Amino acid sequence: MAQTYYQKVNSGWKKMTLRGITGKGVKVFVLDTGNNNSPDFSMNFTADGMADVHGHGSLMGSIVKSSIGLAKDCILYNGKVITDTGAVFPTNVANGLQWALDNGADVISMSFTTGGYSQEVQDKINACAAAGIVMISSAGNSTILSNILYPAGALNVIATNAVKADGAIVYKNALVGSLNHGIDICASGFGAECLDKNGVLTSNSGSSLCASWLAGAFALIKEKLGYPPNPVVMKYILSRAIKQTDPVLYGAGVFTF
Repeated sequence: MAQTYYQKVNSGWKKMTLRGITGKGVKVFVLDTGNNNSPDFSMNFTADGMADVHGHGSLMGSIVKSSIGLAKDCILYNGKVITDTGAVFPTNVANGLQWALDNGADVISMSFTTGGYSQEVQDKINACAAAGIVMISSAGNSTILSNILYPAGALNVIATNAVKADGAIVYKNALVGSLNHGIDICASGFGAECLDKNGVLTSNSGSSLCASWLAGAFALIKEKLGYPPNPVVMKYILSRAIKQTDPVLYGAGVFTF
């Protein structure tokens, strides 16, 4: 019986870990609501406490690095840029991006929307890109064809879309609108394992997950390739994507190891 897409990518991941490839030394930054699941470094850019009360960031961070995470030996930085109520203020995001820049990030995952274009955020995105940092963001969770959300569609950011276990697209935020580009690549984003804010194993779905999933996979592939510059790693990932018939929804295709 043929493997589903989810089985295939998980098989590829397990083969890499058996070879000892675990993302060693790669700096992955997750900007979100915080992370209660013991990231290596944390910083709070909100007026709330450090704890992840909302819960979203703990899920995202655990996909990258945790007992069930993809890149168990990466260096996981978690920046709390979203409030406990889920509000996203551009200044918090901009400060989180500057923190990543100051600390030598390799890849940044942003599973949120600022609600629209922000020059303050875009300036920091451009600065991170100039430093060779790869930024990945979820495009949105609309089930009807809609515009990609910001910052996913921003200049210098990789826009991700989510696929189900069989490789079928889940969400349809794929139109460029007033932003700079369409979907770049798709990855697992439906029924993925993660840890909630209490450290309990659960499963979740959404385009948010595919951004975190790609960030964790990025760490593995950077190590696999011998630690080349970050844009080279992303170019490799895009070149290996399994091409689909609809580039509007799938971009370069579906991620594979």
